[in-house]
Amino acid sequence: MVSGRNALVGSLFVVAGALMFVSKYISLSHYAWPFFIIIPGLMLFVLTYSGAKISSGFAIPATLLTSIGLILLSQVITGRFETWAYAWTLLLVAVGLGTILQGRLERLEFRQIVGSRIIAAGLISFVLFSFFFEVLIFHSWIQGFLGSMVFPVVLIALGLFVLKSKAIAH
Repeated sequence: MVSGRNALVGSLFVVAGALMFVSKYISLSHYAWPFFIIIPGLMLFVLTYSGAKISSGFAIPATLLTSIGLILLSQVITGRFETWAYAWTLLLVAVGLGTILQGRLERLEFRQIVGSRIIAAGLISFVLFSFFFEVLIFHSWIQGFLGSMVFPVVLIALGLFVLKSKAIAH
């Protein structure tokens, strides 16, 4: 088994090399700054799985940082920073995922149930807020990225989650 320190250092080398490779083909200067948030989040995932008993406590910060970075990266790519008006609800989903991960690592079923409920609340909030802002405020529902790609996928994911979840029935 790889030690936590070795895994962290190895992961840094892999990420640095991958960024150097990708930068040969596309300009990263415009897209690079969210990685200053994503990479520490990924490093926290490495610490989460380092094997130490206390390491499960890194699960929620890992999912939060990584999610914030990914949300910001998607906003940089699409140029739609106004989506932060509702994208913040995805941080609830991140906390739920981190809670489930922590519950699995600690073998605590109640944490997994709580995490499922947090995810459900986050997804429902995302759907409601995104619909409100995209239709009523931004007026970009039909022609916007949300209307053509993200919203249908989120609805499908929400439906599958509700169908599979024990948490909502309790």
